Amino acid sequence: MSEREHYSYTYYADAANAQSFDARRFGGPIGDLVAQGQADVLADMLGPVQGRSILDVGTGTGRGAFLLAAAGARVTGIDASEQMLAIAKQRAADSSIPVQFEVGDAHQIQFGERSYDLAVSLRVLMHTPRWRQCVGELCRVASHGVIVDYPS
Repeated sequence: MSEREHYSYTYYADAANAQSFDARRFGGPIGDLVAQGQADVLADMLGPVQGRSILDVGTGTGRGAFLLAAAGARVTGIDASEQMLAIAKQRAADSSIPVQFEVGDAHQIQFGERSYDLAVSLRVLMHTPRWRQCVGELCRVASHGVIVDYPS
């Protein structure tokens, strides 16, 4: 099986899965709790982000990226799923929160060394075929810090 056949690429490349992702992950009171928990962790771990450049790796539909941008960060979100990014890009177009979204793979991030102040990856690494390589890439592109959310 090639890496691109791994479920983490095929599942999120399905337009129907991408469309229903937020409702499934963040719908209802439990989803609200998860979303607020992520927001609290980001605020606590990153501190003030205004003016800082942040790369959101595995951004999906952009939830984390929008939180960071709303706090004043300059955010780029990358994801391997064009279908998930289509939703994120539409949200960016519909809002006044500026975020740049691009296709990108956590295993081989297309940006140079230390090209961002911070890199974040929320609930992504446990779905990657080679999570250690992804952590190495996050560390390579960040000059000041990396935040990963790796729930068991």
